[in-house]
Amino acid sequence: MRHAIGGLLATLDDSIGIFAPNANSLSPFQALSYAPISRSWVSNNRTVAVRVRPAAPATRHLEHRVAGADANPYLAIAAVLAGIHKGVVEELDPGPRSRATETHNPAPGFR
Repeated sequence: MRHAIGGLLATLDDSIGIFAPNANSLSPFQALSYAPISRSWVSNNRTVAVRVRPAAPATRHLEHRVAGADANPYLAIAAVLAGIHKGVVEELDPGPRSRATETHNPAPGFR
């Protein structure tokens, strides 16, 4: 799962046009909102780009929180799967989990 997260974070900059296709799509990406404002991941925090839901290992899953309602769902799913594929094939490391609350102390990111 770490490699999948690493791939999603590595391809986030390249696929932001798919996830936020219009100029108004970028307005939620600001501090003090629940939209992700950096390329980060953690469990049980809604302000990161990739959230890992805390659960038993057999039922654990990822939430990709960047795509908006105006994104084409087919292109968004293709971009997410391509990122996961890249991470698994290239064994990309996502780096350490984000420790800060992103709404107040954002990590360097895609904005």
